[in-house]
Amino acid sequence: AEVQLVAPSGLLLALQLRIDAPAAETMRASLREAGKEAKGVFVFTLGTSIMEEGWPLERFGVTAGSSVEVTVLDSSRPCFEWDSCEASNGNVISDQGSSFQRHDKAAHTDGVQSRAALPRDTACYICFHHIGTHACLGVGTKKCRLAETSYVDLYGQDENSWALCFGVGRDFAGYHKGQRYVMQDSNGKAVAPVKHERGTTGEALYISFQISTAGQMLVTLPGHEQMVIPFEIPKDLDVFVSASTVYGHGKIRISSVPFESKSTTSTQDSADSNSSGT
Repeated sequence: AEVQLVAPSGLLLALQLRIDAPAAETMRASLREAGKEAKGVFVFTLGTSIMEEGWPLERFGVTAGSSVEVTVLDSSRPCFEWDSCEASNGNVISDQGSSFQRHDKAAHTDGVQSRAALPRDTACYICFHHIGTHACLGVGTKKCRLAETSYVDLYGQDENSWALCFGVGRDFAGYHKGQRYVMQDSNGKAVAPVKHERGTTGEALYISFQISTAGQMLVTLPGHEQMVIPFEIPKDLDVFVSASTVYGHGKIRISSVPFESKSTTSTQDSADSNSSGT
């Protein structure tokens, strides 16, 4: 069938597609080959229906030899949805991808990654509900591990990820390939180490970060000015938001907008009674 890919600004591309083959992936690849990149992720609609991944055109009643118009939208939503984790370990992604909850297995670290790559110069907001001995957040490729059978900083330890690592009583520090990076201010001057202490921000820790065009990680911690981790993440590399925790039943939330910070000292959940990883 002939498919015309149309954005709000007009016609983007016309191509021929088989009606019995997955359409979204092929259309996305064709747009990329034509030099058209999404700031987030291209989402396609036919009529009033979103074309899910893996669906062929014939599912929408399109017949061979016909011509259809598909609307192309640039959506950032998948960049802020958790998508990948070791579900077999009992981990759960819920709330339409905005929340990840670790299981309660001892001596285990579990991570999670976003569905789509994080665009450069785009703020991402992370909330950790309960912090154990090891926690980290940052970005990584799809080659990253999602779990480890010990308490570790899961990300920032190899060539596939760049992370801010911390834990109760530990300094916040940047890591890549296991190498520690000193936090800097906006002028490139080293800043004094910042330590995470249990109770300083209640039981929830709110952190925002973004990856600059130059590949640095810009981090804002509660009560502090924005700090810079002088990574050099390659410009042409797709990197996904990645985070990990060792806390039993601990949650990690992700958002494209700031969270409403609320004290959790008066409300206890299942994580309060579990000491795994703390």
